[in-house]
Amino acid sequence: MSGRAPEFEVERFERVPAGGGTALLRVAGRWRADSRERLPPPLLLIDDGRRSHRLAALPGPDDASPLAGPDPAPWRAAFSAPGALLGGGHLAFALETSRGIVDLPKPKEAAARSRKAKPSPLPPVARQTAPTVAPSQPTPEPAVAPAREPVALDALREERRRRETAERAAEQRRQAMAALEQRLEAERRLRGAAEQAARETRDELARMRAQTQEALRSGDRETHELAERVAFGEQARTAAEEQARVAREEIAAARAEAEVRAAALASARSDQTASLTELQEQMNGWEKDVEKLERIPEPEAVEEVASWNGFGAWAIPEAIVMCESGGNFSALNSSSGAGGAYQILPSTWDLYGGKGLPNEASPDEQHRIAAMIWADSGPSPWVCAG
Repeated sequence: MSGRAPEFEVERFERVPAGGGTALLRVAGRWRADSRERLPPPLLLIDDGRRSHRLAALPGPDDASPLAGPDPAPWRAAFSAPGALLGGGHLAFALETSRGIVDLPKPKEAAARSRKAKPSPLPPVARQTAPTVAPSQPTPEPAVAPAREPVALDALREERRRRETAERAAEQRRQAMAALEQRLEAERRLRGAAEQAARETRDELARMRAQTQEALRSGDRETHELAERVAFGEQARTAAEEQARVAREEIAAARAEAEVRAAALASARSDQTASLTELQEQMNGWEKDVEKLERIPEPEAVEEVASWNGFGAWAIPEAIVMCESGGNFSALNSSSGAGGAYQILPSTWDLYGGKGLPNEASPDEQHRIAAMIWADSGPSPWVCAG
């Protein structure tokens, strides 16, 4: 490890509104040091003049532990902060690692990404045996968005919640270990005091024995008194040795308890690491699915989303299709005009870009239109779904 603390070269530090009363603080740069060194995940410090707030980085594709060195690789991280905290006028920002604190400039404001408006609910699709009236005016064509992206966002929120829970549990374990260390220290002091008392007693006994022997040799009249003092000293030594024995037993019990707790903490830490790794792998898979949907054309994206639903050969649950039309792609409801295997109203068919009539379209075209309707409104347009 280098003697000089690593320096952080800021390339970007910006603030992005995130909604829900929070903001996203994104920082990017390089950790430069005299030699290569792996740093623990930095914490973002926000000082509002009254106290310092420490924020942990959100999970992301980059390694949270930066690699410092003479020619470091770029490092970036994102932190979620309450909007109320960032509303103060005098704020100071910094990154904290085990090697020290690095000041940051005031973050620049960045515009949040706009989201497409959610389409309004579609008119219900008529069942073949129950006539319904098609709506007189069609609604505007809604935008079809990939259905997987909200799942990834929910997973990120769940990951943040689980990480905060894990951090609180780790803090509780650290406090328990600190209390245990204080208890061990107190017991060590008690043992030291008992051993010191035993040494002093032994020294006093040796001195009194020497005086007794000298008195016996010289015929001193204080022989009897010295004998009583010796007896008292013997009793004191016995009591001191008993205290030392009790102290040793308590220390041994405390050490055994500490070892058991340390083993439990190690097991919990291992389970936590495995859980976080599994969640990270799932999140990476979801992000790849979303990126794939963004690269392919809309019809292929719709088919891909439909395949996620697990409906087999149909774009919606097979039970609904069998109830509506018996799986007949040429079925026609003479009362409402709904047609095809999915019994789609002509107005809804036109709204989603269908050509001609539903019962005259190819099975692939009927699958495609039904998949878009399901992606927008779920089972509500089908009578048999109720």
